[in-house]
Amino acid sequence: MVELLVSVDPRGLCICRPDWGRTARLCAFNGAMGLFGHYYYAILDKSIVIGTAKSAITVLAKVGIDQFIFAPVCTMLFYLFKVSTEGRPSEFVGEMQAKYVPTLLAGWKLWPAAHVVNFLFIPNQHRILYTNIISVGGTYILSMAASGDHTAQKRDSKTKKAKKSERILEAQSPNEVLFDGVTVKID
Repeated sequence: MVELLVSVDPRGLCICRPDWGRTARLCAFNGAMGLFGHYYYAILDKSIVIGTAKSAITVLAKVGIDQFIFAPVCTMLFYLFKVSTEGRPSEFVGEMQAKYVPTLLAGWKLWPAAHVVNFLFIPNQHRILYTNIISVGGTYILSMAASGDHTAQKRDSKTKKAKKSERILEAQSPNEVLFDGVTVKID
């Protein structure tokens, strides 16, 4: 998935251009998580078996461990990686305070159901492939959360600061659309 920088020029036209740096950072993080996931799923599959490998309690236990231990740790690591690779590691605490909970909540809309399918129907040797496919959607959610402008309360905020080369509009009428933190007026 190529990340886009969206801006509005002084004439009100939408300008989209690839954000290759952000795309590369997300690819690097997801690549590392894919490698780590191989070992994570192997350990989880060997360690957590209550009754049978496909029993409801085993599947729920694995999903619970994944979502309440693995996901919070990975979310923290994502923001640490993000601010470090963007050259602003001193902003880690602020980034976590602003985005950690919304990011977890956004991920919980996708991953619990995806992992029920994963642990119940996907053979162990195909777990990484399956989660990599689902991660396309997960990366979009992570990217939206990392952009910091995906919640209604942030859209309603009147205190946004426009970047030097971009003018960000507030959605105040039906002919305005919010896209990845940028409101675009449609005439």
